[in-house]
Amino acid sequence: MKDFIQILKRFIPPYKWKLVKNIFFNFLHALFGGASFAMMAPVLGILFGTQEDVTTKVPWEFTIDALKHNFYYLITNVKSEYGASTALIIIGAILVFAVLLKTGFAYLAAYEMVYIRNGVVRDIRNLIYKKVLSLPLPFFSEEKKGDILARMTGDVQEVESSVMNSLDMFFKNPIIIIVSLGLMIWMSWQLTLFVFILLPIAGTFIGRVGKSLKRKSMEGQDKMGQILSFLDETLSGLRIIKAFTAEKYMEESFDKDNNKYRRIMNHLMRRRYLAHPMSEFLGTVVVVVVLWFGGSLILTDKPLMQPQDFMAYMVLFYSIINPAKAFSNALYSVQK
Repeated sequence: MKDFIQILKRFIPPYKWKLVKNIFFNFLHALFGGASFAMMAPVLGILFGTQEDVTTKVPWEFTIDALKHNFYYLITNVKSEYGASTALIIIGAILVFAVLLKTGFAYLAAYEMVYIRNGVVRDIRNLIYKKVLSLPLPFFSEEKKGDILARMTGDVQEVESSVMNSLDMFFKNPIIIIVSLGLMIWMSWQLTLFVFILLPIAGTFIGRVGKSLKRKSMEGQDKMGQILSFLDETLSGLRIIKAFTAEKYMEESFDKDNNKYRRIMNHLMRRRYLAHPMSEFLGTVVVVVVLWFGGSLILTDKPLMQPQDFMAYMVLFYSIINPAKAFSNALYSVQK
């Protein structure tokens, strides 16, 4: 994680305004996404007949309580004058509009991120090439060309595929999670506090897998550098190898290094493929436990939550599972 932050500090500043716009659009995307899920509560309340009528109106203020109260007041008026079906149509239209804004801002955020990720990869390649040109000639006689080629190809490609592909996740998913958690606290602070206790437990298991991925990735990249260096030495000294009939020895040496790389990558890919099943299993366990605890808040003599609010809460909670899983997968990619 420290290396990833260093990459951001070094290469992101030329694109800081693109990044500011990306974060702003991601915030609006998360805000309208959370609002669209919160709209489920009045819909379910009308369908199940558990929504209490609000017959009084409060002064309009830009606060959650005032907006919620007056929204329910408008629903009550529409439902009493035109019927519940018309109220559902109006709420559905508002929901569709909120989702339209959500997806629109998601596209704008991704639009800005395209310039950042491709620009950073271009800057890294340019810097490496300039560094190669500036190095003194004795460096190339002491250093193996295979290592230099590995930096220019494999390492840059790894940064492009792992870090840059994960960049959007690091700036989008935390905002979605924070906004969603804010709405969840507003809907039920007791249930959200219980969620806060569960999530670090699941995160501990994910962190252990990430550490092992980083260690094996370093071994794999070092071994690939050795393979490229061995190949470069073979091509440079092919006449000598044939003159001393050392083909068999060179084949065995290359096969030995290649098998070591295969074993390292097998171990790495097994751990990497473990990431998705583990996060999915842990997410399901967390959802089941939250369902049990939330049900205990409803199935009491004095319920702390209404059924429609709990169902909307669960939809909102489940909406942060995928961003959390994608965020954990992004962590795996950065470690790699």
